[in-house]
Amino acid sequence: MNNDKPIIAVLAGLTLAATGSTALAAPTQIRVVWDHDPAHEAIVAFSEGSGGSPYLLWGDSTDENSWENTAYQKNYTFDGSLRSYFVRLTNLQPGSNYYFRACDSKGCGERFWFTTASDNAADLTFIAGGDSRSNPTARRQGNRLVSKVRPQFVLFGGDLTDDNRASEVDEWLDNWTETYSNDVIDGVDYKRVYPLVPTVGNHEDNDQTFICKVFGVDANKDGSCSLDDTYFAFTIGGGQARFYTLNTEFRNSGYEAEWREQMDWLKADLASDGSSVTWRMTQYHKPMFPRTTSKPSKYDKMYEWAQPFYAYKMNLSFESDSHLVKYTWPVVPDNDGYAQASAGTLYVGEGSWGAPTRSADRYANWIIDQDSFAQLKIVQFSGDEVLVRTARFSGEGDVTALSKAQRDADPLALPSGLNLWKPQSVGEIMTLTRSGDGLTQVKGGGDDPGPGDPGDGDSTTLAAMQDVTVGSNGFHNNGDEVYADGSDGGQELRALLSWDLSAIPADSSVDSVELALQVVNSSGGEYGVYAGSASWSENGADWNDASTGVKVGSVTPSSKGSVSIGLNEEGRRLVEGWINGQEANKGLIIASMGTSDGVDFVSREGGQAAKLIVAHQAGDDSSGRGAKSFSSDQDVSVGSQGRRRNSSRLEADGSDGGQELRVLMHWNLSDLPAQAKITSVKAEFSIVDPSSGSYSLYSAKGDWSESAAQWSDAETSGGKVATFTPSNNGSLSVNLGAAGIELVQSWLSGAPNNGLVLSSDGTSNGVDIESRESSRAPKLIVEYEL
Repeated sequence: MNNDKPIIAVLAGLTLAATGSTALAAPTQIRVVWDHDPAHEAIVAFSEGSGGSPYLLWGDSTDENSWENTAYQKNYTFDGSLRSYFVRLTNLQPGSNYYFRACDSKGCGERFWFTTASDNAADLTFIAGGDSRSNPTARRQGNRLVSKVRPQFVLFGGDLTDDNRASEVDEWLDNWTETYSNDVIDGVDYKRVYPLVPTVGNHEDNDQTFICKVFGVDANKDGSCSLDDTYFAFTIGGGQARFYTLNTEFRNSGYEAEWREQMDWLKADLASDGSSVTWRMTQYHKPMFPRTTSKPSKYDKMYEWAQPFYAYKMNLSFESDSHLVKYTWPVVPDNDGYAQASAGTLYVGEGSWGAPTRSADRYANWIIDQDSFAQLKIVQFSGDEVLVRTARFSGEGDVTALSKAQRDADPLALPSGLNLWKPQSVGEIMTLTRSGDGLTQVKGGGDDPGPGDPGDGDSTTLAAMQDVTVGSNGFHNNGDEVYADGSDGGQELRALLSWDLSAIPADSSVDSVELALQVVNSSGGEYGVYAGSASWSENGADWNDASTGVKVGSVTPSSKGSVSIGLNEEGRRLVEGWINGQEANKGLIIASMGTSDGVDFVSREGGQAAKLIVAHQAGDDSSGRGAKSFSSDQDVSVGSQGRRRNSSRLEADGSDGGQELRVLMHWNLSDLPAQAKITSVKAEFSIVDPSSGSYSLYSAKGDWSESAAQWSDAETSGGKVATFTPSNNGSLSVNLGAAGIELVQSWLSGAPNNGLVLSSDGTSNGVDIESRESSRAPKLIVEYEL
């Protein structure tokens, strides 16, 4: 009997060693992965410990006596030496916490927990980024930000390491442990682990199946590890959003069949599962149009996705590879490129979670802003909106981590001390909404200004219409960059800039004005921003036009990238005067304040014109003046051979397939005061396919409707009110002049309001504009006096 006691004690000791506090030999490098149905499934992956027969103890409470014991279901050895084990947990409850320990014959590791996705739409926070390959210091800063933000999950866009070798991936997995958050739950230490969604990058091209060998991805659940596992999709929130992970490495020679299969799958899934969700988002490695000149200007295979993205309403794309920062406006595919639109697909990126940053030095007019620094994206679903922030890694040590209690109380809480990027036009928070047909819009920015904060009026962003450099010894340059310098080759250089402010109602009061530049050659010297003192044009400007008026701001452009200059009170009054006509709009001048350390910034010809960001309030009728903007309530294209189209685009053309096309547009002006005296009328169009030809607007002669309009309704004998050339994509404002004022006044006095006809003046170079069905309807902006 006495001999039994030591045996029992030994057995008890072995049990404690296996299930008690952390055993040094237990499995390590814990990661949780999502690939299929994150509300009901999750992959728990871990690296080999020193024992055999790995298994998982897990449950939906911290009561370990109730936990299940599940043996590993798969294991793979990556690059000959990194062995990982995988347990796919199934039949989980949505929006629930699960607790676990990875164990083997030598013992159990630390306690972890994670949360499944909800199956109902809910506010949440997630993180997106990529390219951590060669700078562990920056990589670990980003990882620690994950721990401090406490996201629901992390999208990672590829290029984890430089050479995709076992030793590098082993180090990466060690670094990833810094994403864990330390918690005490029911008096016991736990680490929260955040589900990861991995992507294949070009630095994983030597073995793309690392995605299943290291992370256990098996989205099609066929039990094998193959290239089929490198692209997949899943839905969260019961239809709130569907996330697509795509493989850009199929662009390479030898993967033609895989590329076709992925494309076929993508289109089919977008048409089926993707059509039933509110938001569609995707991550992949190579961008369509890299924003650095050290990369090709375009990846043609990636661009093959642009049309399906547009057709099936992909809302937001996370791109990587270039190691820089960018936001685009919503864009649509156009002539083998992008065209900015009020609603389309929005692209953000491009990596830099530890890889060496590259210069963001390739510009386009569809870019909101771009820069170069180590960063990740913090993205939030907030009600019907999506909020996008970019967090810099610099200053990570000053960020105060959220606690479990703070995250539990508020799914949108963010830690204090985040070093957030403030891009031009949108600021620290880019707010995305959806158009009526499900495409992405930027709230409060670009050529389609939305409301600002409650009570703060509107904010309108205007790109320079003219920009040129002139010198004191006759220098004149109208190229891709604009210069200013106190002394360059013996002469002073000054930059002249001007904007068309006609899109802002003339009775508006201006709250603030900001000038945004994209600097490509920085300076340690100070530069002033001044009111122009002479009328000028790009082609004819000279030094006499560069005399400076009142100073409205100053800046020391000490770094490349976006630079914002808040104009002073003189600047605010000046711009308000331009808008209401009390001041002649002679633009602004940037001039040295004594420095000979020159500054260069991108011009409109270079693709990223200087922007004027005007925060303004609309006037009110009590002032005796007013302005109202009306969106078309009917618009349709008709053709001379019977064509009628009522879609998201309106088409006008002198000859298209043998017939002429014209556009009919109508606005309901019943909100205009009956006693109003019309003082100005402008039409505003969103051009999505420009033309170098001439077009005119006419008064429509008779009554018509969208559903029944025909060629006879588009006669142009009703009187011409304006002529213009729609030569650029984006917003176009057309002043209807005296004829337009007379026409609208007659409508207000009781004459039939049959709207306007848009017709070619003979050109067969067609123009397309957005319709009311696209959510960027043609507008009529009417100013009046009472």
